[in-house]
Amino acid sequence: MRLLVGPISDFVEGGPEGGSKGLLSPPELAAYTAFTAPKRQREWLAGRLAAKRLILSYLSETEGQLLAPTQVQVLSRSDGSPTVHLDIHDGHGSQDADASPGGLNISISHRSLLTGVLAKGEELAGRVAVAVVKQPMEVGIDVELVEERAAVFEEDYFTAKERRWTGGDPFRITVGWSAKEAVFKATRSGLSADPRTVEVLGLHGSDGKWSPLQIRCHGVSRPVRGWYSVQGNLVATLALLGDSPVDPNNT
Repeated sequence: MRLLVGPISDFVEGGPEGGSKGLLSPPELAAYTAFTAPKRQREWLAGRLAAKRLILSYLSETEGQLLAPTQVQVLSRSDGSPTVHLDIHDGHGSQDADASPGGLNISISHRSLLTGVLAKGEELAGRVAVAVVKQPMEVGIDVELVEERAAVFEEDYFTAKERRWTGGDPFRITVGWSAKEAVFKATRSGLSADPRTVEVLGLHGSDGKWSPLQIRCHGVSRPVRGWYSVQGNLVATLALLGDSPVDPNNT
């Protein structure tokens, strides 16, 4: 597994009109230009460029394969989840190789801190997070802002057991909600599933590393493990489906 979490601004050079667009393949550039809001463009671009950086590093270290950024295409499935394609020819959109060597699954998340309209040339504060694992493992990653939420939020999305664990604490509620999102990304079910089928019942540690979460998933046959990491006033969570003994602190 490979992980990358960093400021959105680290992955976007010069904003939406900067040179970072040149790192996109034609299909990716078409997806980028389909967004009309500069904020949404910049978030999406940061996620794709962070994903490319992580995948290129993985391919170089584990496969000995050196590719240009445009040859690593992070496209979208029909359900909106990201998938990796390699263009091993010329970086102009060929998808003869449907997936990376050995098969990769990827998850991307971003959370900006902007509440208004993005001004021209303004940097977008926040975090982008990417996780890559080898198949058949599945991965989900999510980033959320720690903030107060209405009581009805917990009532709608958390079980009674979870509510006893959170005790109304905004940090625990945020971790719990983010972990649910990460699990649903890993299972590719989105919020079509009932959020209460994933129970987050405990967390351990807070030392700046990835600390384990206690997660119980109803209706998921594969082992599910979870972690969280504090990122300033943001929280990142990670969910892995599979039997491999991966530790995010050793990647």
